[in-house]
Amino acid sequence: MLAKQKMKIYYSNLTESKFKKIYIKALKLSGNVALNIVRLLESRLDVLVHRTKLAPSFRAARQLINHGYILVNDKKVNICSYECNVGDVFRIHPKHINSILIKQNILNSELDVPKHIECCYRYLMFKLIKIPKYTNKTYPVTMNPESIVEFYSGRY
Repeated sequence: MLAKQKMKIYYSNLTESKFKKIYIKALKLSGNVALNIVRLLESRLDVLVHRTKLAPSFRAARQLINHGYILVNDKKVNICSYECNVGDVFRIHPKHINSILIKQNILNSELDVPKHIECCYRYLMFKLIKIPKYTNKTYPVTMNPESIVEFYSGRY
């Protein structure tokens, strides 16, 4: 239960119902369920926006998405939990580019974007090029996705 709470808090206080849906979806995917949970969480639009350094936190990323600043495949998406697929292109809405550049100071900062995201900072366009994978570097603290699977396995 502690591992689940840690993961929920890390991803901007996900509700129990949202986390349960992610677990159930991870069960249906082939492969390791624990790794599927991480993959599903890391494929969420709010997480990708944060990972590209467009927002300093998951909460700030959620706010950008809710206010309509983000386009996915040139369509406005205001659902933070939107699951991006490989090949999806997400970007800042053109009319908001200047405000994001000024607020985040993107062009003058050191960027350490994960290898599963292709970046074009000139146009603030990003592409999910492969499925995100779980590594020890994914999280700033020790996480144990396997414990989450053990916790839920007897319940659903």
